[in-house]
Amino acid sequence: MKNYTLFRRSFISGVASLCTAALLLASSYSEAADHGIDEKHVDASSTSADVLKAAGVKGGLVVHVGCGDGKFTAALHASDSYIVQGLASDSDAVMAARESLAKSGDVTIAQFDGKTLPYADNLVQLVVADSDSRVAMAEIMRVLSPRGVVMTRTGGGWKREVKPWPDDIDEWSHHMHGPDNNPVAMDTVVGPPRRLRWKGPSLWSRSHEQVSSFAAMVSAGGRNFYIFDEGVPGIIRYEPTADAKKDAWTPGTGYPALRGHAILPEKWTLIARDAFSGVLLWKRPLEDWGVKHTKTLILRSTSATVQRTLVAD
Repeated sequence: MKNYTLFRRSFISGVASLCTAALLLASSYSEAADHGIDEKHVDASSTSADVLKAAGVKGGLVVHVGCGDGKFTAALHASDSYIVQGLASDSDAVMAARESLAKSGDVTIAQFDGKTLPYADNLVQLVVADSDSRVAMAEIMRVLSPRGVVMTRTGGGWKREVKPWPDDIDEWSHHMHGPDNNPVAMDTVVGPPRRLRWKGPSLWSRSHEQVSSFAAMVSAGGRNFYIFDEGVPGIIRYEPTADAKKDAWTPGTGYPALRGHAILPEKWTLIARDAFSGVLLWKRPLEDWGVKHTKTLILRSTSATVQRTLVAD
């Protein structure tokens, strides 16, 4: 809490609400425990909602191996926090499932060889596998992200298993890694980028001479949290009011250029994405944020403590 004394007075209310949102909402993303096999079974009559609840995964990329007619697969799309894809090895089954889901648009169906999952390592947050699946557990664990879950249908219901978080992947929960402000991670996996893992909007941002559209980012629990201005990228310009124009050269009137109508309004947002798949989990508007609080449009005049206001648990 000592670092909070460094914040500008104008940030106090915004910082308090922001940190509360990050800490509380971050912990609610996934209930998946960091362990192996869970002996709790969901019975054979369970619905897709029951399976999702038992899995404890609140969003991300979901894969249904053995999608059948696609109805169970479609029901796994519980909200916009999920991207769902069904897999089948038979081409006729793929076409039938696609036809039944033609009006949905939220779920895709793909064909695979029945053994190798068509995904990169550590990409998927939930795999739902039918009992007749020929995909080896090692292959499922390959595509699952750390703390990802596999729900396997058995004769009596469903079995849940979690991929543990590896010791060689660290988190970056504060601007300077941790609360000790030592910007050194204990991560041994990180290295020079070799490929693009995922991309998400917005692809353009404001960055030249004025306040950047990207304010801060932290990563914890397999999620990325960042503050971004989703408004139209461009030069922030205000059409001042008559009083502001009058006070423009009056000492002590305070930032007359920011008193008026924003031609390109800001839209600051706290965004959470799955760190491994990039799936959008949620957004929260930050109304008490932006140049009217920093009192400057110039990048070099922005307080150095802005990036420290975002903390994840």
